[in-house]
Parts: sequence; C-alpha cells; structure tokens
Amino acid sequence: MQNIKIETKRIRNTLILFIFLCVFIIGGLVVSGTRKGDSEKRGPSDGFSVYYLDQDGMEIQSETRKSLSENATVGELLTELMKDPSDARLKRTMGADTTLLNYQMDRSQLILNFDTDYMLMPKTTEVLFRAAVVHTMCQLDSVTGVRFFVAGDPLLNSTGDAVGVMTDRTFIDNAGDEINSYNKGNIHLYFADTTGTLLVRTNEEVVYSTNVSMEKLVMEKLIAGPTDKSAYPTMSPDTKINSINVKDGICYVSLDSSVADKPVDVTEEVVLYSIVNSLTELPGIHEVQVSVNGKNEGTLRGEFPLDKLYSRNTDLVKRKENKL
Repeated sequence: MQNIKIETKRIRNTLILFIFLCVFIIGGLVVSGTRKGDSEKRGPSDGFSVYYLDQDGMEIQSETRKSLSENATVGELLTELMKDPSDARLKRTMGADTTLLNYQMDRSQLILNFDTDYMLMPKTTEVLFRAAVVHTMCQLDSVTGVRFFVAGDPLLNSTGDAVGVMTDRTFIDNAGDEINSYNKGNIHLYFADTTGTLLVRTNEEVVYSTNVSMEKLVMEKLIAGPTDKSAYPTMSPDTKINSINVKDGICYVSLDSSVADKPVDVTEEVVLYSIVNSLTELPGIHEVQVSVNGKNEGTLRGEFPLDKLYSRNTDLVKRKENKL
C-alpha cells in the first residue's frame, strides 16, 4: 500500500514537472515571437530610418542609423534630424530651413514648436519637411502622432484650419503609396471666357506628387478652377473624379453627378471640351470619353452623348486679339 502511494506521488510530481516545462517552452516561444515582430519593425540590428530632404527640397530620402537602439528616445531621434546626413545630396531636416524651439509630449502625441522661419518654406518643401519629421518620429512606440506649432501657435493649412495631428498615413496618397517626391511642370488648361460660350487656353505651372498621374492632375486643376483672371470655371468645384485611366490613346474619365447637377453658367459644349481639350494636350491622349458615375447612358447635360469618343475642338477656342 505504501509502495502504491510512493508511486502515485512520483507520477504526480512528474506530471507537474512536465506541465511546468510545457508552460515555460510556450512562454518562451511567445516572447521570442514578440521580439521577432519588434525586430522586423526596428531594433539594434536594423536601426531607425531618419528622413532628410534633398538640396532642392523636392524629395525625401532616408538613411539608417544602426547606432540607435530599440529604446531610443524622442530627443535622440530629434537630434538625428538636426545632424547632417551622410549623402551630400541631402540636407539636415531641422536647422536648414527652420529651427526647433522646443518640444513636449502630450500623452502619446509629440508637439513640436518651430521658429517663424518655418513660414518662409516653399509649399512643396514644407509638405515634405512634415513628412520627413513625422515618418522619423512615428517609428517610436511612444509616439502615435505629431503636431506642429510655429512660435507657439498651431500650424495652419491653406484654408486657415489647424493641420492637427499627423501620422504616417497623413502622407499616403489614394493609391496607398508613400508621397516622397514632387515634380515641377507646365500644363495647358481650357476654361470658359466671359460669355461662357468659348474656351480660353491657359498655361499653369504646377508642382505635383510623382504618385499622381498627369491626367488626374489636369482634371483636379480643371475642377479647382482657373488662376488666370481672364478665364472662368467650367465645372462646379464640388465635382469629384471617380476614376481616370488611359488606354490605347483614349482617356476614360468618370465624374460624379455634380458635373451635370451643379452646372455653372457656361454651355454644355464648353464643359465637355474644356475636359477634352485639356486632356488631349497631354502626350499619348488623342480622344476622351466622359461618363457620369461610371455610366455612359444618356447625355452630359442634355445634348452631348456620353457613349461617344471626343477629340480636340480648336474651333471653340477663343483667338487672342492682336494688339496694334
């Protein structure tokens, strides 16, 4: 009887030891897996990516800092942004165009306060500056967002509203690509004349993300309206682009119903050919088909069928008067 008790006790102790070992092994695997996931994001072996602007302020590139541990602080990363990069084609992010006055953490949001030189940055440089800083700082687990201030006041956008909290996703375009470079160029747009019955050809210098196609850029600028005081809009600024693509020399544009439901004081012909003439100014586009919410049934606003392809109409363009 005593032998049976001893044997039972030995079996029980063995089971306890076995269970303990299983728990230890599983726990180790979980910790190992967690560390592996963290190291894929960053760590001593990979380091942090520090983002810099090029000398022209039109592109951002990153350099890896393996000297920073996975426990790097906000101050350490900000210091890296103030240092000169290794690549001579790049410039330090902070201290080149503007100076950081101070910073603080508001829970998990990093607040950066810059001097008034910030407001002197060209628009494209300013956007990429924000992208470089936010991309760099949001690598920290302790930073979920960044807010910019200038001389103690919140940074405002072009409409006078506060830019607010920025994250990595702030600088991602609709296609899911990271916005990291811009181009300069000229485009020709066709707007209405004072009568609303003829087109005026305008030239506009643009700065645009390399992630945006030229045909989409043209349509966005066309919808936004003219900067030339001698020209007038042909579409409501509420008009949305559902899709736009080019195939075999034909540009297919799908707009929402605002193009028809919210007409401006111009003829239907002017609306249509402001789109067609502007897009066919681009190389590789010879014809245009416009649809409303993806449908080609019916007409644009009562006269021009949506199931047709349209080519450039130069007869509708107002001729410049010769000055004596």
